[in-house]
Amino acid sequence: VFISQGTVGKAMSKFAVELSKQHHFAFKVIYKLHPGEYARWRKEYPWLVGADIRVIEDDSMPLYQLFAESRIQIGVNSTAIYEGLSFGLRTFVLNLPGVEYMNDLVKGHYATIVGSVDELKEYLKRQDSTLQTSTDRFFRRDALKNFHEALREIIVASRAKKR
Repeated sequence: VFISQGTVGKAMSKFAVELSKQHHFAFKVIYKLHPGEYARWRKEYPWLVGADIRVIEDDSMPLYQLFAESRIQIGVNSTAIYEGLSFGLRTFVLNLPGVEYMNDLVKGHYATIVGSVDELKEYLKRQDSTLQTSTDRFFRRDALKNFHEALREIIVASRAKKR
């Protein structure tokens, strides 16, 4: 699944189309548009129209459902990439403007930077055992319990401040 953003959508969508045209490519390409791209993608990314790509152009399919049904995510610097990590997705970031914001993910071996379709295909052939799969660094377990504890702490602090 590609996680698009308006700032890099043109280059990313061309990358997705090029990838979809590769012979013997074993994956179905899904291109998830950013909500800001919904109304304009056909005009700005006409190469996606008719391509062998499933374009998600509205909110009818939740992002988490896409993540649950995918094995790989490709993006640049969207915060959704962090969410995809929690689904255990193998993560690639395209070497486009803004990729520098993902340096911590790359240095921490959570993601791999790729600059071309051929480079991505080579990485996909390998089973990279150096990539991190634990997301404990980004997400704490028991979100609801953590929320209640944080809320309780805020209330206690607020009451103490009023005294």
